[in-house]
Amino acid sequence: MQSGTRRTVAVMATVALTAGLAWAAHGRSLEVTVNYAGAGDVSEDNAVYLSVWDNPAMQDIDANLLASAVVVENGGTASFSNLGASPVYVSALYGSTGGWDGLSEVPSGSPAGSYIAPGAFVPAPVELSDGETVELEWSFNDAFRLP
Repeated sequence: MQSGTRRTVAVMATVALTAGLAWAAHGRSLEVTVNYAGAGDVSEDNAVYLSVWDNPAMQDIDANLLASAVVVENGGTASFSNLGASPVYVSALYGSTGGWDGLSEVPSGSPAGSYIAPGAFVPAPVELSDGETVELEWSFNDAFRLP
């Protein structure tokens, strides 16, 4: 490869990398503050597991998990950046039995919930825009438990 061609390739690679970094800095972001209002304390052993999905039917085969985080204090906030979809749907699970790793089968009887709009009974879409961070605060309790 000649010197001029190498320089052109290097400049093109730098431009592509810079454009990719600029896109990442302006991606869709979400900050979720979650409060567990059921029986038990939120801690490292009994954490809240947050998940962000691209589909309101979170258990459906077509739903894609976009991101997840663990919150170890009640009222804690998890940040999700560069989410590839909008709207998104947020769910939470409280690790009531302690020590769940978030990867194995969910313990039976674990309290779970989805972000819903006030007065609604179905998961609410959270609209995200490029370059902006949406802040969401919500509570769930132990009224619904996984089988």
